[in-house]
Amino acid sequence: MPNFQLSDEDPAPESSKAAPASPSDAAPPVSPPKPSFQLADSSPSAPQPTPSPTPPAPPLKRPAPAVIPGPPLPTQSAPTPSSTPAPQGQVPPRPANVPTPSVPMPGAAAPRPVVPTHSAPPAAARPLQPKPRPAATGAPNAVPNTVPSPSIPLPTPSAAPVAATEEHHDGPHDDFSRKIWGMGRSIKGVLDALEGPASWVLRVAFVAGLCALAFVLAGTFLGKAGNLTGNPNAAALTKNLSLASQVLMWSLLAGSIATILLAYEDNRLGFFIGGLGLFCHFAMPLVLRNVGDSAATSAMAMHFRHGGYLLVMIGLVKGVGDTAIWLWHLPEKMKERHANVGVSNRAEAKQRAVARDANMFSPCWKLPFCRESIRKQCPAFLAKKTCWKFGRGCYCDEEMISRIVRGESIDLIKAPTRVSRQGKPPCGRCYIYLEHQTYKFRMFSPLALPVTVLATWLIWPLYTNVFAAGNKAFESVWKSLSFNSSKLTPDSLKTSSDAVKAAADLGGSPEQVAYIAQNMFGVLLGFMVLIYLSKGIEWAIFKAKL
Repeated sequence: MPNFQLSDEDPAPESSKAAPASPSDAAPPVSPPKPSFQLADSSPSAPQPTPSPTPPAPPLKRPAPAVIPGPPLPTQSAPTPSSTPAPQGQVPPRPANVPTPSVPMPGAAAPRPVVPTHSAPPAAARPLQPKPRPAATGAPNAVPNTVPSPSIPLPTPSAAPVAATEEHHDGPHDDFSRKIWGMGRSIKGVLDALEGPASWVLRVAFVAGLCALAFVLAGTFLGKAGNLTGNPNAAALTKNLSLASQVLMWSLLAGSIATILLAYEDNRLGFFIGGLGLFCHFAMPLVLRNVGDSAATSAMAMHFRHGGYLLVMIGLVKGVGDTAIWLWHLPEKMKERHANVGVSNRAEAKQRAVARDANMFSPCWKLPFCRESIRKQCPAFLAKKTCWKFGRGCYCDEEMISRIVRGESIDLIKAPTRVSRQGKPPCGRCYIYLEHQTYKFRMFSPLALPVTVLATWLIWPLYTNVFAAGNKAFESVWKSLSFNSSKLTPDSLKTSSDAVKAAADLGGSPEQVAYIAQNMFGVLLGFMVLIYLSKGIEWAIFKAKL
């Protein structure tokens, strides 16, 4: 049983203020639920009650002092319990003559008596849970917690949508470049619209060209088109082979154009189509000459020469277009490759309006990357000198920008900084300077084409003399290596008009072949001059910074 003892210093309770004569005379005060236990009996043979399971304690508020029954005082004799055992699970009533001391309860809950229980397996550990915040309505006078608003205003989305007519941020800023850029986008839109018809043309050209090629191969080798002597169907075979070779070349031309429309962004198509044209113009007549000299092979050779020439021209046009596109995108590629000073943010609306009239002579404060808040105190702007000539600017000199942002005096802003002491600003990696060089490059790069034409015209006489000497050397080497059955024929056949006409139609006369080859290689030479001249302009502007 619990051992409650009163210390000697505590005053003994008066008999007049003790518990009432019987428990029923006074109503006990409200107290929290008491633990269930049984007082020890003086009789050792009394049965012991089975301890009842302890219910979970509800949340307690701070209770008033409660009267807890305790053991008899030491000055009085303990009452004799009744011989009748109390039923199990209940506490026997206390006799009326036992006074109950009044002991004030502390603020915390009273400790529960230790009740022996059966051993149970330990429960699984529960993870710690955060203590929930009490609701605002839990206490009558509770004040809800207010969360202070942030001192930095958060960005609010604009209610007005961006206008559809606003300038595209990837396009150039000046009017002249935007016109060229707009023309390019219009041409691209037309090419994209022709994608469907071009795909059908490519399919038809592929099927027709495949059938024509099969007929040409079968008629040439199985029909013995190289030797029509004694063939009763020589005229029909010649006509059919001529028609098949025409269909084959027109299919190649249509397929090449359709392929360019479908894959116009591939810059390798021009070289492929040009190489195919050179093969048809030069190689196919030589192959047909080895097959034999006849009217059928002569007709096919003529179609291959003409079709190959057109294919070479188509390839050259595609190559010139690819070169122009490469020149247009070259400044942007240089920015992506080298620019790392500053940030290529979109310019302000007011500054974009100023940059519409920008050109290669415009200062840095009239380019799209200048900011008005910085320009008012920029030393380069106050000195009316461009930042690349002044030696520092708002994109490369962080120390100067920090002084401007802090609102320091103009004398302190103009004071030397680390960049100015170095003496060589990083202009080659600055967005502002590269934008200035872009205007300069787009001003000089279109001049590459007329300069190429002029240079080709000036060196053309020298080129023809060199080509004639090389052609004679090539013919001598070819005659020593090749085998031609016409060398075994009589001289009268070689000098006959029919033989000369057949040779001219089959492989072309040496003068005709040399003239066409001279023009083709001259155009290719001019194309190479255009490419290397453009590369020279790129080096002078972006590398040498002229």
